[in-house]
Amino acid sequence: MGVLLLLLVPGYASQYAVGPDPISVTLSPDFVLVYGLGALPLMTLVLFLRKVMVRWGVPPFPVGGVREVRPGRVLVTLLGMGVLVGSWALVFQDIRPDEVLPFRMTSSFFPLWAFLFSLITGYWEEVVFRGYVMGRLTVLGAPGWVATGLSALLFAMGHLYEGGWYGGGFTFLLGLFLGVRYARGGNIHEVAWAHALYNMGVLALLWLGGR
Repeated sequence: MGVLLLLLVPGYASQYAVGPDPISVTLSPDFVLVYGLGALPLMTLVLFLRKVMVRWGVPPFPVGGVREVRPGRVLVTLLGMGVLVGSWALVFQDIRPDEVLPFRMTSSFFPLWAFLFSLITGYWEEVVFRGYVMGRLTVLGAPGWVATGLSALLFAMGHLYEGGWYGGGFTFLLGLFLGVRYARGGNIHEVAWAHALYNMGVLALLWLGGR
């Protein structure tokens, strides 16, 4: 539990680094820097723990290689991400961007920072929630559906600062989908790219709506 709480630090700490109100997030170079400084070292820690698990004789969580990502699986994952982003757009079509995530949407640098943020977040959160959490639960004897559901629930809890059910609810659905994909393929790169794509899709909708 202590390790898991430590792994949730970057998401929450980065909110307070840009202002007193955790929902008042500014997706700026400072924000990405603060998030990256917290997430990247801790992701390294998780991968180190994976090596320690091997030395202790504990089955490590699968990572897979970039070259092992299959086009057919990527296509299915992309379709799933499209459905989730499209559902997000339909549900929140009448909501102003600053009511959901009040990012500064007018900066011309926004696409670049959104890409960097999405990629860092995609890899960081998938290594933690799909790799570490699902892997540990499976080693402890939890059935696959339990490991997938609990990891999605913890994933959603880690995003409650985004506000209301739209933060936790959609994140839970995203976690379930990515959990199923990871359980069937065991490739962290596939789900990390999908996660990054989802983030970029939502942020693009917010950016276009705020211009």
